[in-house]
Amino acid sequence: MTLRGALQFATSTQTLRHLTLRVATVNASAKALYESVGFRCYGAEPESLMVDGEYYDEDLMIRVL
Repeated sequence: MTLRGALQFATSTQTLRHLTLRVATVNASAKALYESVGFRCYGAEPESLMVDGEYYDEDLMIRVL
């Protein structure tokens, strides 16, 4: 399923009010993709993700349906 397909499905359920996700702050391309389909940042969580012993901040994103 594509991202747009997932959004269409979520909208069609009529029981969800919004979707949330987290994206690593350093992942600009993923953040741009989510923003292109209507997600927006509402906060950040510092050092919430560790990969190979290195900590990364995450942006919290929301899309109102």
